[in-house]
Amino acid sequence: MRRVAVLVAGLGVVGVVAGCELLVGIKGKTEAADASSDADVEDPSVPCSEQPAQPPMLFCDDFDSELEAGNGWEWDLSMGGGSVGLDSTQSKTPPKSAVFDVPSAGASGQLGQSIGPQLQSGYRLAFDLRVDVTDLSSIPQVGVAQIYRDTGTDQLSVNYVLGPGSQCTVQLFEGAAGTQTNLTLSQVPPTGTWTRIVIVYDVDEGVSVIEDGKTIGTSPTAAHGPPGSTSFIVGAVYSNPPPPGAGALLEIDDVVMRGQ
Repeated sequence: MRRVAVLVAGLGVVGVVAGCELLVGIKGKTEAADASSDADVEDPSVPCSEQPAQPPMLFCDDFDSELEAGNGWEWDLSMGGGSVGLDSTQSKTPPKSAVFDVPSAGASGQLGQSIGPQLQSGYRLAFDLRVDVTDLSSIPQVGVAQIYRDTGTDQLSVNYVLGPGSQCTVQLFEGAAGTQTNLTLSQVPPTGTWTRIVIVYDVDEGVSVIEDGKTIGTSPTAAHGPPGSTSFIVGAVYSNPPPPGAGALLEIDDVVMRGQ
């Protein structure tokens, strides 16, 4: 089942950018973040006010000035017992991060945004991820990020998926029929610590995933035309069995969407 169709139809996304004040990176932090561990200088783990100007930044949220996690996002959705909130105890760059609690299989909690410009050459979605479970072997299939073309019939969707169990994959849906292929990544994010994840799509080079500055998976055959008008979701976008009763607790910080 192609989960993009389910999510988009259920949300009624209309492709209008909300929270435009976040695009210019005005949500600075009071203390500077240490970006020395970021090998990829294009996607540093720093607040919005400290992000580089190039490639062009289309959206940024570091969750620091929000009273609710969904402020500035086009949609903030929780289903099946899932929740989206703010955490001020263990953010990647203080004072806050977003926390997504999906206590059981079938739950979800997500933040989503439409990017209005017609992206011609590609995009880069970067975010800090912390998986707050002690053992990945029991985690269900959790869609942590999803980027998809929201215009036309020629589909392009890139899903960053954790689980089930100790695995991490990218699900690719392409073409008019939404043909699915899976890219197994060479490593999973560690539990209980922050990891910088970057998902890159390029019209000529396809899809690649970077974890803490290291490329952990590529799919050159996934080059499937310009992204066009694009939307993206972060959090526990969906959570599927097995096993029954299992859940996940995720935190996300310093979300940046750029044109490629």
